[in-house]
Amino acid sequence: MKTTMMKILVGAAAVACASAMSYAAEPFRIAKDAMPEIVIQEGLRPFVARAAEDVAGDLEKIFGVRPKVTTGTTGVPPVGDGSTGTTGKMPVVPVNAIVLAKGGSGWENYSLESVAGNVLKITGSDDRGVMFGLYRFASECLGVDPFYFWSGQEPAKAESKEWKSIDIKQGDPSFKFRGWFINDEDFLNGFRPKENGKRKIAYPRYLVVFGPSLAEAIYETAVRAGFNMMICASYVDILNPDEKRLIDIASSRGLYITTHHQEPVGAGALQLDLHFPEIKGTTYASHPDLWRKAWRRYIGEWAKVPDVVWQLGLRGRRDAPFWQNAADDGKAQTQEEKDRYRSSLISKAMTEQLGMITEAMGRKPEHYATQLWMEGAELYRRRLLDIPEGTIVVFSDNSAGMKFQSDIGGVKLLDPAKKFGLYYHLALVHGNHRCELVPPLRTHQILGDAWRKGAREFVLFNVSNVRPFLYTIEAAGEMTRDIDAFDANRFRDRWVKARFGKVVNGQDARCPSAERNGQDARCPSVNAITRAIDLYFAAYETEYSRDALSSYGSPRARAPLAILHDGMIARGLGRQIERYVARDRAAPKPVESQYVTDPDTLVSIGNSILSRVNQDQNSSLRDKRRYRLRAAAQAAAFNECAEQIKRASKGLDEAQKRQLFERFGYPAQFMQLSSGAFSEMSYALAAMDLKDDECALRHARIALDLLEQRDELDERYNSGKWEHWYDRDLIYPCRSVTSKLREAVKVIK
Repeated sequence: MKTTMMKILVGAAAVACASAMSYAAEPFRIAKDAMPEIVIQEGLRPFVARAAEDVAGDLEKIFGVRPKVTTGTTGVPPVGDGSTGTTGKMPVVPVNAIVLAKGGSGWENYSLESVAGNVLKITGSDDRGVMFGLYRFASECLGVDPFYFWSGQEPAKAESKEWKSIDIKQGDPSFKFRGWFINDEDFLNGFRPKENGKRKIAYPRYLVVFGPSLAEAIYETAVRAGFNMMICASYVDILNPDEKRLIDIASSRGLYITTHHQEPVGAGALQLDLHFPEIKGTTYASHPDLWRKAWRRYIGEWAKVPDVVWQLGLRGRRDAPFWQNAADDGKAQTQEEKDRYRSSLISKAMTEQLGMITEAMGRKPEHYATQLWMEGAELYRRRLLDIPEGTIVVFSDNSAGMKFQSDIGGVKLLDPAKKFGLYYHLALVHGNHRCELVPPLRTHQILGDAWRKGAREFVLFNVSNVRPFLYTIEAAGEMTRDIDAFDANRFRDRWVKARFGKVVNGQDARCPSAERNGQDARCPSVNAITRAIDLYFAAYETEYSRDALSSYGSPRARAPLAILHDGMIARGLGRQIERYVARDRAAPKPVESQYVTDPDTLVSIGNSILSRVNQDQNSSLRDKRRYRLRAAAQAAAFNECAEQIKRASKGLDEAQKRQLFERFGYPAQFMQLSSGAFSEMSYALAAMDLKDDECALRHARIALDLLEQRDELDERYNSGKWEHWYDRDLIYPCRSVTSKLREAVKVIK
């Protein structure tokens, strides 16, 4: 499985496209006046041609000339030995070409090799291997950022580039399926509203769905970054044309399509009542024929999609157990009897669903899974579920991306005869949805542990709105392709150098004094940025986790777990402000959304800050004073990070400054201001309880100043191309909360 990444030589200087050194026999050159043709082997799937057109566009950006993209050119002796691939002979090509072909065996592995005639051969074990090999050439050799749409980083222009040799090999990936879940995508749905489609769904926040141009950008980014699977959006309804187009776009990119654990066989519980009114208020237990009818309708449509990882299961509406939506049929009495009865229903439903899929397709599906979540995880842990043979059993983390639940966490080794996978949060709407949260080292720790236990078939990352999480998404992509080779510190250093180490004040960013002392030859700005990234993730850390290792590997008696991250801070702040405005201890009312024209006119932020505290937390955290002190300490830690970023920015050009601000400057300042405001409002409430209104007002005014600074920060983050990014933030409307506190401070004396 190991990856071998060979060195590429550019001109007379060695430039690392990879790490280990080897030399192919022939050089390869691309020039504006001698642009190679891209030649695709006949029989490859259409998404390979899509990738070829993408890379043709990359070459045009760099050299100003777009290459021809052709299929199976004839009339010239074949390149190489003319060996036979899966669909026929290697294409016969002219000299000066990039040749895309299948050959060998395995899952999505590939090789890049420069050969005689100024030809670059990109050979994949399958169609996706060819596609990923081509995108690898674009990123590592041409310098194209896979996340360019989001980062704004474009490749450097050139008249020509020359490599003395190209020899890159990628083995089978550590995880077979590597996917994204576009979830709680309020920002995406508000960014380009004129393109949005309409939805019919029993969930007000999702009455629209983002449009095709944004979908193209999302799914292109995923395949460029090496991912091969997608949940296209939250609660995708294939029966609605505006949502089906998302599936079609993702599929055209070569992505396997899968669905959420609330959407077995693609039938979302929130849509069933609308399409099948007779099913409302029922369960599979009470009216199985109605549910079978609905499942068959959805299966018939999903069976037309080229590549699906089917989801099996049985859950209720709004991410709840099915028995919370309607009563059991009364057969079960004790809790143990209820659990066994409910487990038997879930098991029976999965068996029937698999049978329906097989019937619709005329064969047993190749890939199918069940995602264990909440009650599913508990029932599986107790061995009460009878899961169909061949199902990928997917374990979920604890919603914070910091550890897995006891269903896999307490297992030493999984059954090697079965298939297992993982569902992991890089983002969480009730937790983090604006700021990077989980350090790559921590993700690598717990994914690596699960992989060594035998969970290797499937890994799905919740990436929410994509844009806020580029750093951790990119790291996750690398580690899932080769879990053993990944190193979080090397990734950080490479990521920083690629974006901020090329040019500083118009010069190459190398430091002769550092080289003479045998140190890494990075400029001070690069070193300062790596330090800032470490400070950023460390600022979330608290001593109350039960783990034995911090997220950066330093031993502690009690290591870190992110808890006061942006979602919890935001919701806690809303609750504090509502209480302060009401001047009593009554339950807070919802805060009016700033997106007043949306059907979802009210957004509740009255949840207790403890509503999503993970089961791992020490009970002493329930002391409000500890939260107050923790928030103040967190504000100070993020302030240190923000100051470090300011210092690091001094040597950067304007584009680099913007990118550093978007990736880490904005979230550091957002967390600094939010944490500080939370702490100040805590003091205001404590003073109010003591009937010291003057002190309460003083702290409320400080909190208001911090919130107004946060609103100004949002304006900077959402400027230029990203104007309107937060227009449809229905999870936590920051400006509405600021406005409510501003009015209260004016009135309360």
